[in-house]
Amino acid sequence: MIRLSFLPARQLRTATLSGVVTEEEIREVLGNLPADPASKVSDLIDTAELLRLELSPEGAQELLAIVDRLARSGEATGARLAIVAPDRSVSGVAELCADVVEGRVPGRPIALFRTRFEAIAWLAGEHSGRSSANPSEPRVNANFPVLYTVAGSDYAGTIVNISRSGALVATDQHVPGVGIQLRPVLFAGSRQIELEARVVRHIERGFAVEFLGVPVELLELLADLGG
Repeated sequence: MIRLSFLPARQLRTATLSGVVTEEEIREVLGNLPADPASKVSDLIDTAELLRLELSPEGAQELLAIVDRLARSGEATGARLAIVAPDRSVSGVAELCADVVEGRVPGRPIALFRTRFEAIAWLAGEHSGRSSANPSEPRVNANFPVLYTVAGSDYAGTIVNISRSGALVATDQHVPGVGIQLRPVLFAGSRQIELEARVVRHIERGFAVEFLGVPVELLELLADLGG
């Protein structure tokens, strides 16, 4: 499956490959994406959830040609291209990475990452190639209900401020220990955004988390909030 999304506020186009992807999907979805050398749109190709590429030898060559064409979109403006590939053992991913990243398009900044968080931070221009949660990022005051699960039990709280790197959760319920990983669900109007986070410190009646990934839905929410 290939999911496409576009975030106008960040000028970011994302293609997420997950599960099993066939050459027909690649041809129909990626093959029809516009590629303009003068484009200012950055691109993110995320293969973190990819299990298998079902490609014939001809399909593999077609994939490389499509990605090479997309890589040249924005080469005149320096728009960035990030590829998330935590597992290069997946058939076709190593070839894709080597073909595109290793200097094929000298006019465009291209980088390879193991996590989506690192890729998005680099695309935002905050780091050069390597990143971690940045506590100095501006936080936006918020009032979003959040649900989180610890040891099989569900708890509720409120996100009182948030950024791309993390959030502050106020709660009078259970406070998970520092280092515990959570998958909290944030509710913002009609949006339900599932996050991956780690508890980094405790506060009075709550705790702080750093995000382990940055879903596009979160970036859209922050853009709407002006963050």
